[in-house]
Amino acid sequence: MTIEKPLYTEEKEKFPISVVTSILEDNKNKNFVDRILNPEKYKPYPVGEDKLPYSHRMVTFGALDDSTPGMVLPMVVWDPEKGYHKFENPQEALEYAVEKGEYIRFRNHTEAAKFENSWKQYWEENE
Repeated sequence: MTIEKPLYTEEKEKFPISVVTSILEDNKNKNFVDRILNPEKYKPYPVGEDKLPYSHRMVTFGALDDSTPGMVLPMVVWDPEKGYHKFENPQEALEYAVEKGEYIRFRNHTEAAKFENSWKQYWEENE
């Protein structure tokens, strides 16, 4: 299992907030999604100069295989016993995400990139 597509994009296209909200609600059983939906339940992750109030949900995207051509997964994970862990290596983050089911599947790389560019809108709409 390797990441076959870039983990970043220059594209800045976004989904409408209604689509973002629907995707998040459909995946609310995942820990990294719950941290987006309910940031008040979690201690903020300290990220240098990042001024977001809950900046610990860094998300990246890639492809797993032909059946999962686009996916979004966290680079920072939360364990209630160990606290936060930030993956420095995207491959390790992918392996963890697949093992734990901590990713959102998309039909293609472009949709995954759009979501990765869009998810913070949820906070803007729900401040």
